[in-house]
Amino acid sequence: MKSVNIPSAINILTDAFGRASLAHICIDLQKNVFPEGDEMIPFYNAKKLSELCRPSIQNIWIAMATSLPLTGLDRFHSVQPDETHEPVFTKTDYSAFTDPDLEKYLRAQKKDTIIISGISAHLCVKHTVKDAMAKGFNVIVAVDATDLDNPSREAVNALYGKNVYAITMSEFESTINSAEQNAQTRHHEKIKQPYPVISSSPA
Repeated sequence: MKSVNIPSAINILTDAFGRASLAHICIDLQKNVFPEGDEMIPFYNAKKLSELCRPSIQNIWIAMATSLPLTGLDRFHSVQPDETHEPVFTKTDYSAFTDPDLEKYLRAQKKDTIIISGISAHLCVKHTVKDAMAKGFNVIVAVDATDLDNPSREAVNALYGKNVYAITMSEFESTINSAEQNAQTRHHEKIKQPYPVISSSPA
């Protein structure tokens, strides 16, 4: 089976960032599902990933319906959505796409590439990845922001399919930092361009 290489994942990420078509989907980090969440490395990394995404990349939060007795921000651990700008969708089964409003939202926001973090790698993340791929989205799994037993690209390919991209937190951070710096450089260069000189001749 052909494995996903790093440049492919980084190129997909960079391209989507440049087109403002990238979204981060964070799955099942609420208290009622995983009471010990704050002690788990995937929770810490998913929180860091969501913070790295702000404000340039849209964070989207997925909550299992069983978590709803806890309302608002209380339903989550220290991984907190900014509910003013970051929607929370409710799923009734493993896949985040069991809430039809998720796909509608992604289409309306023109997001064609999603990076996925959260719990659990072999159930909810897996079914969300499969459904996203079937719907035509580019999918990148943040391998160390999930609870994968083996967070290697080969393991991601074996579990989710060869067309799913994999990236580590450090790769994600360096790629986004580089893309943001390049965007700022292009913006400054555009500002510094001199206005065209309009010559006028006497009548």
